Amino acid sequence: MISPDVTLQPWHIWIWAAIKSWKLIAGFGWSAVVAWRYRDRLRRSNGWPMVWGEVHTALPMPDNPRTLEVIYNYGAEGSFYAGTYHKLFLWRSKAEEFGSQLRGQKVEVFYNPHKPEESVMKLPHWFGKGAA
Repeated sequence: MISPDVTLQPWHIWIWAAIKSWKLIAGFGWSAVVAWRYRDRLRRSNGWPMVWGEVHTALPMPDNPRTLEVIYNYGAEGSFYAGTYHKLFLWRSKAEEFGSQLRGQKVEVFYNPHKPEESVMKLPHWFGKGAA
């Protein structure tokens, strides 16, 4: 209980709110970093050749079940390669739902022509339209 002679200042409330919601703040911060990295990789892959790949597995990661790990396969320059993509969700159930819809789907893969094992998977056109 707060003593009647203590006056709360607005910054007290901000500090209390930050302490209470640090997980939420960290989650949004991490989501922003992941989204920025994905957009940056797509931007850097502009001009790379596109091939069709297939999603092999899409499962929540054991150490962080809200992060979906997508493993996709593609062929380039006469060889076959595998790539990974990570997508963060607020809830594990949404990650599992999106993963089950993504498994076996054909996806666009852009690969580095000088280093074909380096690739970027483009999310399907239906991503974000009720799927996740």
